[in-house]
Amino acid sequence: MSGKTTAGILTLRLCIGGYLVYLAYSLVVPLPTDTKMRVISIVFAVLFAIIGFYIALKALIRLIKKDYYDPMRDAQEEVEGSDTENAEETPATVEETEHTKDVTEQDATEKTDE
Repeated sequence: MSGKTTAGILTLRLCIGGYLVYLAYSLVVPLPTDTKMRVISIVFAVLFAIIGFYIALKALIRLIKKDYYDPMRDAQEEVEGSDTENAEETPATVEETEHTKDVTEQDATEKTDE
């Protein structure tokens, strides 16, 4: 695996964040009667809710901005980018070839003159 974040992974993170928020809600709804357990339940519910919102919100923002690896989009950009690079490199290559050809012809002419 290449280790790049794709849209599928971001969607999975969005679901995981939502599940953590759901767990936070399910911890708070049936609050225990024991005071110590009530405090622990509230602390973990708040912790789950904060982490869940953070994970879900960050994934949602990246999905909206399209800040993820898309093999189809990136391959298309590479093809477009390589066309531009080849167009810029071609004149220099032609000039170098013509220069080399001229130098070779001059060397051949000098050898025949001797």
